[in-house]
Amino acid sequence: YECCARFPVMPRLAPILLFAGIALFLPSAPLAAPEHSREWNNEALFDTTTTRAELMEMGRAAVNLSHFTLAEIYYQEVLLRSPEDVEAMCELAALYHRTGRLEYARGLLLRAGSLVPHRDDIVEARRRIEKDLRVVLAHQVDSLMAASQFASALPRLSLLLSIDPDNARYHAAKARCLAAVGESDAALSSVDLALAKDPREEYQRLRGEIS
Repeated sequence: YECCARFPVMPRLAPILLFAGIALFLPSAPLAAPEHSREWNNEALFDTTTTRAELMEMGRAAVNLSHFTLAEIYYQEVLLRSPEDVEAMCELAALYHRTGRLEYARGLLLRAGSLVPHRDDIVEARRRIEKDLRVVLAHQVDSLMAASQFASALPRLSLLLSIDPDNARYHAAKARCLAAVGESDAALSSVDLALAKDPREEYQRLRGEIS
């Protein structure tokens, strides 16, 4: 993203040198979502005297070195100290997008956009993430429904509809899942929403089957 994904080469600040020495011995690993700095800061990467600017610099340096777990730690610490730090949200969202954690990335950008609604670059970044997320979720829903795992498909359909609430196909799929798990009234409501957006015969037949 223009707002948060392209970082310049970082100056050789003392915190960066400290980070680089540690990073050489730490392999890349799947990202975790730490809950408190006392739990995740077990390598003494920073302390209370480490400034917000230093944490951001070290986060960017970690991204440049592909140490994404460490980068997340630094950005999370910034947000722990200042939960409304939009720049940290954007950069962490870019990291999550890069590593495939699309729901987390979208959530951060929704929060950032609510704080600074005039930032068109944040809106555009969120749209790009939602485009990728729709593809992933739609594939998951199709696979789960094909395997008759209707209850597992429902949360993904709800997320899809939060992204694209006017999509009649998603409403119809939700109706099928709800009917399959015995929620007939809710299924009828969902198929009626599908019909309101696209009164095709297929959805009319589905309503009759559910009724």
